[in-house]
Amino acid sequence: IYDDNDAKQYLPIDDGISNGGFVITDSLMFNNQTGNWLDIYDIFNQWPYCEKPDSEGNPVTCPSPRSDSFCETRNLGTCGPDVVSASWHDQKVELLLDQLYIILNDDGSEDYSLTVPYSEWKDFGTKYTSFSISNDKRILGMQSYGLLSFDINSDSYQLFVSNTSHTNEFYALVVTSAGDLAAVSKTGVLMARENKKGRIVDSNGFVYHNALSYPDYKYFPKNHEQNRFFNKRLLYHAGKYPTYNIIEKNNGNLVFGNSYVRPRPYWYDFPAVIELEPFTYEFSSYDTTKQRIDGYWGIYSDHMNMNMVINEITEDNQGNIWVTNPFCEKYGNLLAIQSAGDNAWSHVNIPDSNSFRPQTIAFDQSNRAWIGFVYDALDD
Repeated sequence: IYDDNDAKQYLPIDDGISNGGFVITDSLMFNNQTGNWLDIYDIFNQWPYCEKPDSEGNPVTCPSPRSDSFCETRNLGTCGPDVVSASWHDQKVELLLDQLYIILNDDGSEDYSLTVPYSEWKDFGTKYTSFSISNDKRILGMQSYGLLSFDINSDSYQLFVSNTSHTNEFYALVVTSAGDLAAVSKTGVLMARENKKGRIVDSNGFVYHNALSYPDYKYFPKNHEQNRFFNKRLLYHAGKYPTYNIIEKNNGNLVFGNSYVRPRPYWYDFPAVIELEPFTYEFSSYDTTKQRIDGYWGIYSDHMNMNMVINEITEDNQGNIWVTNPFCEKYGNLLAIQSAGDNAWSHVNIPDSNSFRPQTIAFDQSNRAWIGFVYDALDD
């Protein structure tokens, strides 16, 4: 019996001779074929670092496998490698760590190993998440990257990816006047362009373009690593909340929200509303600058941080863009309106001190705007 509390997995040896097995912990591998538990492989020292690098991108060494607090107090995540899974196959232990795949002989000596090959840019490396065995091939899952298939005899591998680098969470769609599909996720915009000539066309005739927030979202297959889609990085910080609206302006640009983000002067943008030119990928950002967008200011909560929230973006019959802006607590601008003529911004102020949460907007035949509110923000 292995009586410590750090066991991750037990692998019985089923060879018809021995009744022993292996215990995989978060830092060591033990073998009890002799009747005693002997540590035969040092898992921790395969990656004896904090989960995240320091501010200069350098790995930070952990003092020991029990030093999670050392990393956590420095906001560097956990300490050492994560054991994902292990398997006993062909009289060998196949061990998957988040950064390394290893085949071990029963005495703990290494027979084969493969570090995560994607991406070759160190700041964009992903992690292993799972693996499966098929004869001499191994299929490894990689976080937000795809599937890696490799042959342990030839050491050759191939990357399999879906037709987008976005996660499978799209919150709003629009079909443009050109017949293309644009879908918005928390990480940016997917554009499926129909009947366009190019090297990346699927069986339905689409070319997939992904405009991705950067540097927040790094873990996706790069253009030179696959031929299923095209990626373009956009320099903006992704908001915490999903975006439920995307529209096409009369000039062909796409406008979508980026909800629950604080304005901040930095080398990349922290916008609440983004206007994207879908072919050049040039974009305009709109935040609290010139009071265009409003934010939290100590009414709904104690926070006075100008966190910006966007509920709905729509276009009226004249081509003006209307943005409902809940938690409009500092300036009281419940609606932000961009003119179709000169792109100038104007606003509609709150009608009373309780109307800080506009939700939706619609226009009738008389060109009147109707706004729906939530009135639970200021409970007595």
